[in-house]
Amino acid sequence: MTNRTAKRRALVAVAFCYAFFSLTNEANAEVKEWGSLSDLTYDASIYPDGTSAVYVANSVTFKDRAGNVLTNNHHFSFVYFTYQTIDQQLCLGIAGGLDGFGTSARGWFNQLGQYDYGMTNNQTANYPNVDNGYWEGFIDLNGDGNYGTYDSSNGMFLGDPYEYIGNKCVSNFQPFQTGQGPLSAGDITGEYEPSVGLPITTFQLTHFAYSNQTSFTVATTKTFNWWFTIQYCDSLTNGAWQYVNSYYIPAFGDVVSVSCVGTNKVPMRFYRAVSP
Repeated sequence: MTNRTAKRRALVAVAFCYAFFSLTNEANAEVKEWGSLSDLTYDASIYPDGTSAVYVANSVTFKDRAGNVLTNNHHFSFVYFTYQTIDQQLCLGIAGGLDGFGTSARGWFNQLGQYDYGMTNNQTANYPNVDNGYWEGFIDLNGDGNYGTYDSSNGMFLGDPYEYIGNKCVSNFQPFQTGQGPLSAGDITGEYEPSVGLPITTFQLTHFAYSNQTSFTVATTKTFNWWFTIQYCDSLTNGAWQYVNSYYIPAFGDVVSVSCVGTNKVPMRFYRAVSP
């Protein structure tokens, strides 16, 4: 049995929540981190008898639980699972998926074949109104380059906290076909909370304001997609912290400018960043 055959037939025939199914059946299988579609499956077109189609999504919209649109999304991946009957058993395998940043993504879907899980001609991947498969989505909120780990010996997936994308919806997915240019993965929506579970120690305040300055900057050192509030007070011993404004750091290394409040009226003023 070829390694490619083993990759497909090692996929188990039962489905359970948050499980990515085994892609290998090798003795040295181990728990590994994953951060892209290619870490979980392969593009069948790399084989002489394999076929795939490139898909792009230029309309990806994520929101937080309050309904606010999140435009500066860091690295995310969507993986599409299909149900297929093999040797008279109902099996679940990865047909393809997308990797993306911001509001767009790109990936591939394999054509169903002797060795490859995939799509059949004219099959779509609209969700949740679809009966042949489902999507899973993840976003790298903590900036470590992966979404969690998977065990290639049993297919078990353990995600990083809060990096699962919920309330997923895919519409206008262009029917699968080969021999064409990039196909449209349609309109994708989902939900995640950008600030949950990330510590305040990920912030670094720089360029503190003096009496003759009007602003300072807030830079992120470890994270992104983070809402925070700036407060000020005039005394660290008996002063009350006052609200200045709320700000959003969209990406790693970005700098946000904060306007100072009335610094020409007091000899000294202190500022702090407060995270939800």
